[in-house]
Amino acid sequence: MTKHSSTPSPRESGNVMIYIFLAIAMFAALSFAVANIMKSGTGDPNREVMQLQSTDLIQYADALKRGVQSMKIRSLEDNQISFEVNTLTGYTPHPSCSDDSCRLFRPNGGGISYVPPPEDWLDQAHIAQPLSGQWYFPTGVCVQDVGMGSTGCESDTEDNEELIAVLPYIRRDLCIQINDRLGIANPGGEPPQAIGPAWPVGNPKFRGTYTEEAIIARSGQMAGCLRGSGTPPSNSYFFYRVLLSR
Repeated sequence: MTKHSSTPSPRESGNVMIYIFLAIAMFAALSFAVANIMKSGTGDPNREVMQLQSTDLIQYADALKRGVQSMKIRSLEDNQISFEVNTLTGYTPHPSCSDDSCRLFRPNGGGISYVPPPEDWLDQAHIAQPLSGQWYFPTGVCVQDVGMGSTGCESDTEDNEELIAVLPYIRRDLCIQINDRLGIANPGGEPPQAIGPAWPVGNPKFRGTYTEEAIIARSGQMAGCLRGSGTPPSNSYFFYRVLLSR
């Protein structure tokens, strides 16, 4: 009987070496790709989280604006719009809104669901402040050069106050990231400071009427994030979004 040798032929040995070299090359390529992925973008996981948070915040504020616009399209007057929702206080009574068609947070109104801001958006140093942890819809605020208001629009006796949404007491780093995404400069790495109170003392809430008490002096900017100056305090930060300019 003929015995077969178990010793690999030179051809077989060459094939094995090719497979080994291919495996080494593939492993090296994979390691290089993983290293590049780890170093891509900012290389800062916290910054990447803030980018996602700022996107979510801005998109929700934009959704609020679209909800208001949808009610305006149905010929509702701006003084009929109501921010009444079970989880917020101070928005009732509203004498010009008697059914869900004029309520932003109702399916038959603006069709928007009220979503409280996540806790990790907020500055924990101000968590005990009355407006912390909620979206705020003030009365008596105009934004400079938005709509009919210009410098001094908080006291010009004109009916030019805006309907706005404010998110008070957010984190400084998130505030900076929001401005980066909106193309707003952060001078010296610090969010711009508000000039005077950003909303009236006492935190009045919109219930169909406007007063003249405060100004956000950001020329023509429909949204942005600022450092407080009195109301709110100078060591705090807030985001605003104009929902309806007047």
